[in-house]
Amino acid sequence: DGPDGSLNDFNWTNLGIHIEVKTSSRQAQPLVHKISSLNQLNVQEGHSLFLFSMSARIDAGGQLSLNTLIDEIAAGLLDSGDYDNLQNFNDKLIDYGWSPLQDDFNFIVDEDLVGIYSVVGGFPRIVPSDLNDIIDQRIDVGSYEITMTGLDNFRIYYGEDLSLNLLQNHHNTNT
Repeated sequence: DGPDGSLNDFNWTNLGIHIEVKTSSRQAQPLVHKISSLNQLNVQEGHSLFLFSMSARIDAGGQLSLNTLIDEIAAGLLDSGDYDNLQNFNDKLIDYGWSPLQDDFNFIVDEDLVGIYSVVGGFPRIVPSDLNDIIDQRIDVGSYEITMTGLDNFRIYYGEDLSLNLLQNHHNTNT
């Protein structure tokens, strides 16, 4: 579930866009991601769901750090004058247990292993309706794993423009 207890990690319900983020520490293809529930990749009618897949690992030599990313996001919101979202961002950090005094850690992101995928018909997933007539409803199937191979038809190529606008355009042309 998302950090707010929502089904996905990022939700723009008013735009019909949801993003599920999955991270693997594997350093080579194929990445394997754990899906924590049958509903996690269940697309709501009239909405689009995207799976953001990446490889990242904690490494003292990494050029990125959690605190630096938080500072960059806060500075961007402050510079744009978006004080409401800055306050919301800071409140969420506190809610999730982050403190500016905690130890920082560096990490490495392998940019060759970053991708965003449209979760549509044919995308490998299990949703509750797949099991309606197969399994006794008293049995909890729980989580499962997806191996990220053979998914080029679902991949969204974004170049340098991985933005909400790109996803919204994709949503608008596919719903």
